[in-house]
Amino acid sequence: MRKKHAQTPKPVNLSFEFKPPDGVTATATFKQSGEIVFTDEKGKEIVPDYMERSTNYDRSKGPKIQGRHKQINSLATIGGLKELTRYDSIFVIDTNTKIVDGNQISVACFMCCRLVIEEERFRVEYEEKLNLYEFHNIEGNPELFSILKVVNDILNSTKNQTEFKIAIVTDTELGSHDNINSRMTPIYGHHYLPNGFTLLYASSDTGKEVLNCLLRSCDKEADNYFKYLKQGTIKDSEFRVFPEYNSVKYRYLFRTDWWIENPIIEDIGIVDGTKYTVYERES
Repeated sequence: MRKKHAQTPKPVNLSFEFKPPDGVTATATFKQSGEIVFTDEKGKEIVPDYMERSTNYDRSKGPKIQGRHKQINSLATIGGLKELTRYDSIFVIDTNTKIVDGNQISVACFMCCRLVIEEERFRVEYEEKLNLYEFHNIEGNPELFSILKVVNDILNSTKNQTEFKIAIVTDTELGSHDNINSRMTPIYGHHYLPNGFTLLYASSDTGKEVLNCLLRSCDKEADNYFKYLKQGTIKDSEFRVFPEYNSVKYRYLFRTDWWIENPIIEDIGIVDGTKYTVYERES
């Protein structure tokens, strides 16, 4: 039985990159409440063309990114939680790949949640279920293939819904997220990320923000799946062939013995010891 605590993160390095509207010189002001306000030369509040919040820590070979969230035509907050409430659903996914008895097996573990504002705090509302896909013989990046499968599942379950905003949280291909999210680069093969979906980055190895913690749980449960597979304790179920990629076979399983023990998260304001860096991206 796996319990997961939502944790308040310790001080980290925060970086904010923004692009003001063309021809505008903007000034950023950090409020004690955690909001970041932008004003033009006349003191009028403006909304940047995009706003990117990232968390990292210093290391000898360069900053280690713990999380990154980029929003178009939107403001950001120091804690980064209010931005997450704008998504109808957040899917957190991690995929591990190993060779088992000569077969390349990839296990994707994912869960669905959303963040809601509750007075001055935030609550993680979630399905008390961990979903697992076991894939055989994926070519290329297994995590991107897993995301494509999950995205297609979501589309099939929401085919009568015309508009939605869904975030997919992953720790892979950070450098490609902007191009994938802008539909300039396929997410896998010739498939592009459908409208309504956005990739967010969070690290499963480091970081104590809510997305790091949830991703770490998925990573550990995907890893545990291999142990159960070797022990022969995985429930026997039918494998299917992926329609477009005939060499890939897969099966779906789920667990219901998982929950977040404390789903309430406190927002973060100005914290002593935290280093803030603000970059303005010119046109």
